[in-house]
Amino acid sequence: MKTMRVILSFVATLLSAASVSGANFHLDCRLHDLQKGDTVFCGSYEYIYFDPIRVDTFPVTEAGRLAVDTQLPHPANMIVWVHDANGKPMSTCFRGADLLAVPGDSVEIEGTVAYLGAAAKSGSIYDDPLVNAYVKEESIFHEKLIGIYRQIAKYRTEENEDSLQKYSALYNQTNSHPRLRQLRDSLLKSNDNLYGAAVYARYIDDCDVDEQQRRLDAFAPEIRNSYFGKLFERHLSTMRSIAVGGT
Repeated sequence: MKTMRVILSFVATLLSAASVSGANFHLDCRLHDLQKGDTVFCGSYEYIYFDPIRVDTFPVTEAGRLAVDTQLPHPANMIVWVHDANGKPMSTCFRGADLLAVPGDSVEIEGTVAYLGAAAKSGSIYDDPLVNAYVKEESIFHEKLIGIYRQIAKYRTEENEDSLQKYSALYNQTNSHPRLRQLRDSLLKSNDNLYGAAVYARYIDDCDVDEQQRRLDAFAPEIRNSYFGKLFERHLSTMRSIAVGGT
């Protein structure tokens, strides 16, 4: 067993070192309950289709903090999650911390492993005033949801059916507040904000083909010619093909 742990530790170190080579994105994780021996996973995915780009594994050697460096070919949807020293994943209603990772950027997340889905974000694109206001409101909303989810998990373990039903109903009835929706709509309508394009990618399937075309035409040239612009064009072409095939 000890030999196997040494081997796993060595493999994890190699994976971490490999990710640093040619790195162009830096992430500083300041998670107050992060423990030495935990493992942090950083999965990078394509927007809309969620195709994996890479998943990096980083062993934690310092309690409360981990610096992460990785290489990305273009902006990506990065998900950060944690397993403890025994390999047990965190219990949460979110996949983890959800980030827009852009080559050349340096971002910091701060919070706790228990509330990783509500971690504060700063640096690079997250210092934009509109983006900063949005992610702060989103963190407040996510913290509320995680708190309710933790009660659900507690009462499920205790087999307390009445309390379980109470908090399950509360979770399903908890909606984002008007300020968060207002900021999200502002980002969705932004023509030159990279983060706004990332938010639009999450909601693009709520729009029909004509609306997608109008939105694509409205983007500023720097967005239209970027990764997101090309992605939206490809998605629009796919949707048109499906529409033609279905008639």
